[in-house]
Amino acid sequence: MDYENFALNLISGGIGNLLDYVTGDDVIAFTGSSDTASRFRGHLHVLSRGTAERAGAVADALSTRLAKITVGDPRNEETRMGPVINCAQQASVLQGISKLASEAEIVCGGKLAPKLDGIDGTKSAFVLPTLLKIDDASKAQAVNETEIFGPAATIIPYRNEAEAFALVARGGGSLVASVFGDDLDFLAYAVGELGASNGRLLAVDPSVAEGHSGHGIVMPRCHHGGPGRAGNGEELSGLNGLKLYHQRVAVQGSTALIGTLSAGAVTMA
Repeated sequence: MDYENFALNLISGGIGNLLDYVTGDDVIAFTGSSDTASRFRGHLHVLSRGTAERAGAVADALSTRLAKITVGDPRNEETRMGPVINCAQQASVLQGISKLASEAEIVCGGKLAPKLDGIDGTKSAFVLPTLLKIDDASKAQAVNETEIFGPAATIIPYRNEAEAFALVARGGGSLVASVFGDDLDFLAYAVGELGASNGRLLAVDPSVAEGHSGHGIVMPRCHHGGPGRAGNGEELSGLNGLKLYHQRVAVQGSTALIGTLSAGAVTMA
């Protein structure tokens, strides 16, 4: 921070048109009701100049990438996204997007099946990659309750770390959450805060940015499941599934006996 050009102003009372002059370098702190908060957040200059707001930039960057994805017949070489498994799933995904759209803005994609050249829409199950964005997370409910098994995601802005962790917890349990950063102390703190709401956490710092497994990838030796809404258990993947079919017995005895038994034993991680 450039302390030579730093100024702190406290205003008790009306501020007139002061918000018309804020820039991306300003921070606004206030005390008041949710109505006051909504008026601040909804001000044109607060939105357009990004005062404490990056969701718009994230939405623009993601929608630009998503626009390059060609949806169509998987047999065509240029296709990068095919249909969902059947018409029933298509209907479920589009219904979920419609529910989210009741409280979120659709940035790209949509809640209707796309019309694609050479494809009969009545016999296909395509869904466009859809990105939504919520302006006020405190008023959002559907995004915390609606799980869409299809190409859809929602951007939810937050003011600070505590609010971000609280928003994750409002989901009622998840299979996996990913956290990105270059501060190991923050990543360690995030693991502690998010652990109770997720079955698995992917923490990515620059040293593994190019080589990590990716969000939500099932790994043979990793726990894959989660609390609450995520199934409240774990999936039977890899070695975890085999453990159910092995009888376990506890043996007490001398060191020599345990050593003899251990020599011929096969252990599972």
